[in-house]
Amino acid sequence: MFEQAFGYDHATADRLSADFWLLNLIMLVPAGIFSDWLGVRQPVSIILACVTLALLVWWTRNFYPPLSANALSWVMLLLGGLVASAFIPWCALYSEYVEDLSPALQATGWSFFQLIRRTWGAFFAPVLITVTSHIAHSEAIAQHLTKPDARTWSIGWATWMDVIIAGTVLWVLSLFALRGFWRPAASSQVADRRAPAHAAGAGSD
Repeated sequence: MFEQAFGYDHATADRLSADFWLLNLIMLVPAGIFSDWLGVRQPVSIILACVTLALLVWWTRNFYPPLSANALSWVMLLLGGLVASAFIPWCALYSEYVEDLSPALQATGWSFFQLIRRTWGAFFAPVLITVTSHIAHSEAIAQHLTKPDARTWSIGWATWMDVIIAGTVLWVLSLFALRGFWRPAASSQVADRRAPAHAAGAGSD
């Protein structure tokens, strides 16, 4: 995408990709610590997912003419950090939801999650390439070009980004469907009520 739609050289494209994963990895642990300290999952994920959605929409609407490499570097850093910060509380929310169903389903629940994640990863690349290439070449033909240029490639990639935006919207909506606590006080009260039950269960062993 960085080379086809924005015209960056290979080294710059690699650096921009690395910027995303840099802050994504850095924010994994702090996001978990913050969510644990606050004692809530759902509102943290929803707020950060909405900020991520806003950034994605803004970036997609500014695909052409392309942003400077320095500006896009900041976009990648922010996007990587936001995705990690929204995803980690969701993982905790998912784990707690499965535990509420049955503590014995933790392994099954996470296996199901990994199955979906890895299946999507296996099909992501070929679908991505096919969709963006088809749209870019269709736009080139419509504009009487012999091959796609940066403008037509940006249209192809922006269309794929619209798919990602739609997926993010679904993710935000799904967060409202899960049980969760909106205030730290409510979360701590439930934790206090659960503690004696766990202690009693340990003592019976």
